[in-house]
Amino acid sequence: MMKRWMTKHFQGDTVEEYLDEGDMRRQRIFVTHHLPYLYDGTNLIFFNGSLYFHRAGTPKIGKYDLRSKVYNEVIIHKHAAHKGNNYLFNLSMNYFDLAVDENALWVLFHYENEPFLSVAKLDISNLTIYETWNLTLINHAEVANGFVVCGVLYLVKSSYDLKSEIAIAYDLYRDKYRKPNIHWINLYQNANMISYNPYDKRIYVYDHGYLLTLPARITWTAK
Repeated sequence: MMKRWMTKHFQGDTVEEYLDEGDMRRQRIFVTHHLPYLYDGTNLIFFNGSLYFHRAGTPKIGKYDLRSKVYNEVIIHKHAAHKGNNYLFNLSMNYFDLAVDENALWVLFHYENEPFLSVAKLDISNLTIYETWNLTLINHAEVANGFVVCGVLYLVKSSYDLKSEIAIAYDLYRDKYRKPNIHWINLYQNANMISYNPYDKRIYVYDHGYLLTLPARITWTAK
């Protein structure tokens, strides 16, 4: 039995816990958890019993352990964009995008008045920021979403076009830009959450109210 957790809407302070995916689809809530602060956006992460989220109205990422009720937070950068219309991606209402892989917690963001995408690597246990990359060749407003697999950041060009692509990637350990040219399908044309799960090696997508999953078998193709 695999439990599932869900947050609703672009802002809130509750997390719904379901005993399995069937209960989630039938809206049979097992327990509702109340967060100490409002979250903002749809790109949250639930990992090892904790919810990681953007604390609304601040440049902070919070971690809330649903079992112990312990909360911790970290300032990503005092000049990280976090309010108003200064969103991270095109056609998105997120200021931060959180991702987790086999190695770390990754936070995608951009600085106020800067066009490029930035990525911070955090310790998933204590939120220590180890390193930050400024990807000056990637305009944050020209991509729609991203996820990290084995230290490589993959960026989806559009969340609304039926046929899109992962046109650019960045290897965070080798500090190299890549052009994987991976075809991407937005089945219901509103994929506002795309996330990789290192436990089952699958990519999860929330697309226009539908919960989708696909194996992370990434094959790069040449053009």
